Amino acid sequence: MITGGTGLLGKALVYQGKDMFNLSAVYIGRVLDIPGVNYYEADIRDREALVSTTRWLAPEVIIHTAALTDVDLCERENALAYEVNCQGTRNIVDAAEMIGARLVYISTDFVFDGIAGDYGEDDQPHPVNYYGETKLIGEGMVGRCPESLIIRTSFYGLNPCGDKKGLEAIIEKISEGEMVLAPTDMWNSMISAKTLSQMAWELIQRGAKGLYHVASEVKMSRYDFLKCLSSVLDRPADTLVPIDYQEYQKGRDAVRPQDVSLDVTKLRNDFGLSAPSVKEDLKSLLGDFREYIAFFGRSRA
Repeated sequence: MITGGTGLLGKALVYQGKDMFNLSAVYIGRVLDIPGVNYYEADIRDREALVSTTRWLAPEVIIHTAALTDVDLCERENALAYEVNCQGTRNIVDAAEMIGARLVYISTDFVFDGIAGDYGEDDQPHPVNYYGETKLIGEGMVGRCPESLIIRTSFYGLNPCGDKKGLEAIIEKISEGEMVLAPTDMWNSMISAKTLSQMAWELIQRGAKGLYHVASEVKMSRYDFLKCLSSVLDRPADTLVPIDYQEYQKGRDAVRPQDVSLDVTKLRNDFGLSAPSVKEDLKSLLGDFREYIAFFGRSRA
């Protein structure tokens, strides 16, 4: 069972797991009609509805991707962020424990303060915004389940259902020669939702538990990531406008950590897993997008 089953990562997990598993997806809002996948509308904040749905489905594994991820909205609406990211996660934990399901929780690199960078699983989290704080609280809740798996990551993807947010909007601007602001001194270890979902399914099948960082092996600034994207799109990078961290922060409600690059040594040592290069990851994502759109073309919203 996948919570947030119609979200960016939820759809990627459905797409990658559709031929391997009997999948159910819990969602609110957007409706999808995908052959072989059971979709159920349930708000993770509604404990009674969630527990009832989970008991009826009786999944062996619950992958919890549902979250309020708008960092600025979380900063403005603390109560809403807590309801979704903390109370919702508590409800998922309770439901998993009631039926003995294994729980997989998707966390974030924003649990770190961004001062040191290259964070390993043993480094002490210290979030600098409320979004990161709620996700760290969620980690603590999930960690009480003995067979749980917590995946810290930072991912991007493409939405096949018509929304032009995030990467789609940037691709459109680059393709049309519009200026794109690109911080040169903010770093992370971004991975595509496609690759993340593939690696998540691999970890689940191999019985991984505990905490793992699943990300690119390369620490990259946002500016260099967008240069790489421009190259993959065969567009010049001269429309990218280099800015610094302080300029990027202006006008935003929430502070962004400056360097949240992740060390993935544990993942590589324990399971021999590693992400492709950023350029190859982007090429693979964009190359499959036509098929991806066709697969999710049954969206009714």
